[in-house]
Amino acid sequence: LVYGVLLYIGAAAFYRYFFHPLRHYPGPFMAAITQGYQAYYNIIKIGGLVYQLDKLHEIYGPVVRIGPNTLHFNYREAYHDIYTYGSTLVKDREFYHRLVPYATESSVGFVDPALAKTRRSNLAPMFSRQAVAAVEHLVQQKVDKLLRILQEHHNSLESSVDMGAACRSLTMDVITSYCFGEFVDTLDAPGFDHPFNQSLMSSFRIFWDLQHFYSLVPILLANHLPRKLAMLFLPLFGGYIDLKFAFENQVDDILRDPRKLSSVDHDTIYRHLLDEEPLPREALIQEVFVLMSAG
Repeated sequence: LVYGVLLYIGAAAFYRYFFHPLRHYPGPFMAAITQGYQAYYNIIKIGGLVYQLDKLHEIYGPVVRIGPNTLHFNYREAYHDIYTYGSTLVKDREFYHRLVPYATESSVGFVDPALAKTRRSNLAPMFSRQAVAAVEHLVQQKVDKLLRILQEHHNSLESSVDMGAACRSLTMDVITSYCFGEFVDTLDAPGFDHPFNQSLMSSFRIFWDLQHFYSLVPILLANHLPRKLAMLFLPLFGGYIDLKFAFENQVDDILRDPRKLSSVDHDTIYRHLLDEEPLPREALIQEVFVLMSAG
């Protein structure tokens, strides 16, 4: 068995370096034969690949092979060729499903252009200039509240505050209110250290681990998997699980009684999604994750 595994690894490396369709593109030898090159910089160097890319382009030029199936570009024309309107290029399923493993059927996670377009069409009216202007008062209320808290509790040279956490709390309260019509009062948490913020940041920290150990995701996302058991695989995964349960409860509450959304004095994303062609429960939960992560 061991010899078989070694033979397979050797054969795969040989093919990737000498016969792969990308073999003519320059780049490090290890990057050409294994994803381990990226894993080393992303995990061991804690996201250091982005700095390594600059060095690679200085050595190899504007196009570098940074993985067996991956090219990296650093010139402007490539962006417009890839992301131009009407492009027939399809999103990389592997990358996007690892980018948002908890939201593979969301507006970000869809790799099928038709499905992605339909979901964007569902959400677009809620992010138009007119729709955003209609909830300007909501954003202003939260900004005023943040300023009031800063003035009351951090208005001296001796005090300090984590403005990153403060801004996350602000966006969290705005987004949850725009989604559900109610907010979680993260701004009221001492030092802006609300459990929701802790969970969200914790879920971000496992990004690189999930990119390179994606086979663990179906196990960790299983609804029946106890939190303590999931924590044995990835200690930081607890934050994601906490958020997942919270959003599931929120969506279930709305699905049980959609009239709750009608009592709010402003339009909400979920009222719009339910008034149109209703999305499945899981799709609603996944869109919350995407909106929170983007915020």
